[in-house]
Amino acid sequence: MSPSSGVSRGTKESWSVRSAVQAEGHLGNPGTTADGGAGPGTALFNLGIDSKLRACDLTALRVRDICCSDLVASRATVLQRKTQRPVQFEITAPAREAVQAWIRQAELQSADFDMTWASPGTRR
Repeated sequence: MSPSSGVSRGTKESWSVRSAVQAEGHLGNPGTTADGGAGPGTALFNLGIDSKLRACDLTALRVRDICCSDLVASRATVLQRKTQRPVQFEITAPAREAVQAWIRQAELQSADFDMTWASPGTRR
């Protein structure tokens, strides 16, 4: 199938990139903050690998876009800014764990408008 067919593209490559970055310690392991939680970098990186969204779409994600109640969903659909088309993607276990830890650390609720990717002490 062609890359534009909408079938899961680059799954093998995604895992190799994720593994290489974590092995080299660029983002640290899931416990990258003082209290052992995942930092926003780990959560953003994992979501970016899974979703293949543009940075503007990735940073504009809202808690309710990827969460159902208090849990991170295994699939999400978001509307891309540039194309105005919906994009559905699977959120893998490493990404769900990192995002869940970040949401817990930053004390975000599903009603919060954005993920506040800045550190909890530097919220807007």
